[in-house]
Amino acid sequence: MWKSINLDVAEGVIKHARRLLSFSATLDSVRDAAFLRASYHGDEYADRCRFGHTFEGSFGFAIESPVGPHTEALMGPDDTPPPERRYIQRLVRGFHIIKRAEVERNPRLIVESFGEAFNANMCDEIEKLIRSSSAGAITSSFNFSPEWTTPADLPFSEPIKLGLGVLPILREASAALKHTDVDPDQTVMGPVILLSSRENPADLEHTTGSREFAIEHQTEDGLVMVRLRVDPLTYRAAYEAHGSGLRVSARGKVEQKRRTWFLRELKHFKII
Repeated sequence: MWKSINLDVAEGVIKHARRLLSFSATLDSVRDAAFLRASYHGDEYADRCRFGHTFEGSFGFAIESPVGPHTEALMGPDDTPPPERRYIQRLVRGFHIIKRAEVERNPRLIVESFGEAFNANMCDEIEKLIRSSSAGAITSSFNFSPEWTTPADLPFSEPIKLGLGVLPILREASAALKHTDVDPDQTVMGPVILLSSRENPADLEHTTGSREFAIEHQTEDGLVMVRLRVDPLTYRAAYEAHGSGLRVSARGKVEQKRRTWFLRELKHFKII
């Protein structure tokens, strides 16, 4: 048994485990096969997770996810779990599906189940997590608080070991998810900047002229400005969000031309 590990290994495991938690929370609401980065909500959830006592064996890390107390005296099968429980349930399903995909040599199992398990971002993070381990493998297990009932369809949470042999499966699944036809749209979030309009922002009558603004969106490589051209009603909402210092989210087709990002075919816009 190992009594210690290198600090760079510990740093890598913690970093990728944190991102996996953040992606799980993001996917619970965004539901994209791939996204540019974790949402603010996902990052906030990961910040609330705690690093527990390590345990002996091939050196282990314990991560504790917050889950609120059950406020009802009786806990029946129809209880709606808090979001934090759903995030961990997604991880359990995802690890089981990846293991099954490895055994059957079938990455389509991962691709077809991203709605309830892992998307491309999470597949990529599992690969990084395995590579960051000095053993070239990770073993994961989960324990649930009895405060909330566990879905009957949730796989039994026995330890699941994933090693270097699963990496080709993860890469193929990730590539397919990034080009999936299930939902090509993506969501960007951040503060509104660079408003530009020749019309009065309060004037919703005139539809002529261009109304544009940008969202300062955080990606893994840093901040990027995603530009949108919108209708008068959306522009006014963005104008008000900018004046109030509020963040917004927009959903549509994100594309990059040279060094500029654009969001086309806006499907949804809201102040968050």
